[in-house]
Amino acid sequence: MWRTAVGIVCLALALFINMYSRKQKLPIPRPGPADDPAGSLELRYREAERDFARSYLRARGAAERRDLANVYVFEYLKLTADGASPPELRAAEPLLRRCLATNPDREVRAQVGYSLARHLMDRSDRGPVRLPLERARRAADEAAALFERVAREYGDVASFGKPFGVLAGDDLDELRHVGVGRPAPEIVGEDVDGRPLRLSDFRGKVVLLSFWAVWCPLCRGTLPYERSLVERLRGKPFVLLGVNGDALRNRPRQLAARGEVTWRCWFDGGDNGPIARAWHVRPWPAVFLIDARGVIRYRRVRRRLDEAALDEAIDLLVAEVGVEG
Repeated sequence: MWRTAVGIVCLALALFINMYSRKQKLPIPRPGPADDPAGSLELRYREAERDFARSYLRARGAAERRDLANVYVFEYLKLTADGASPPELRAAEPLLRRCLATNPDREVRAQVGYSLARHLMDRSDRGPVRLPLERARRAADEAAALFERVAREYGDVASFGKPFGVLAGDDLDELRHVGVGRPAPEIVGEDVDGRPLRLSDFRGKVVLLSFWAVWCPLCRGTLPYERSLVERLRGKPFVLLGVNGDALRNRPRQLAARGEVTWRCWFDGGDNGPIARAWHVRPWPAVFLIDARGVIRYRRVRRRLDEAALDEAIDLLVAEVGVEG
């Protein structure tokens, strides 16, 4: 029931933003031509900034200015969403930085600063193939510094009722505990059959840690891929381990009995169990790729699984084990 209610609220919010942006006649940035994405985006964002400035000055009262700023920022940051190409992301980042440095509105700077920090956090998650570990750590460190700045300078500004001090604090805690380049937190518990299971027992192997549940359609959709992964890497220094977020053990057991889940899973007792909280998993599913030394090297959270990128990352880390051995 609550998931249906949340879905209705999100749909209503999206419709409101779409109608409000049309009312204000704000230009929506679109990806530019493939031959010059940065130049095209630069032009479109400059036009958006000019139109926003004019509309902002005409706005009547603080509430209308705040709503207008939120709509503008929503459109301004679309290209940092999942699915944007690397050229589009590279083009968007300097524009976000300029907006943070020069925009006169404090609420806009708060939103842009937070979104830029999230963008840098997502960049650090891209995996060992697309971003070497040291560069991932630098991106994560810059994101952490920006989250700290947002919490310090704009902590009282709210985004849809939640202060940025709380939002940035939550993300900063996640980055420091389960970000790329951090040691994987220990997991000690029982699997769905009640047998002891400890993460550190698999040190020396590449570990794919998958948070899933029967109630989660996206989670169930990844099961065929995960089964194929287990088969493809059989005999290699690799193991897939799950963290199940169902409230009852019999639900994952039924899938295991049918052969849909062929790997061991911790039972976490629900979507807010102790393991999920320790690993800062809120939206499900989530996957973490841990190298043979126990360091988190790739994350995919809050987004649909990118199987090709994950395959590349796993193969690279498995090959590293052979070189180090």
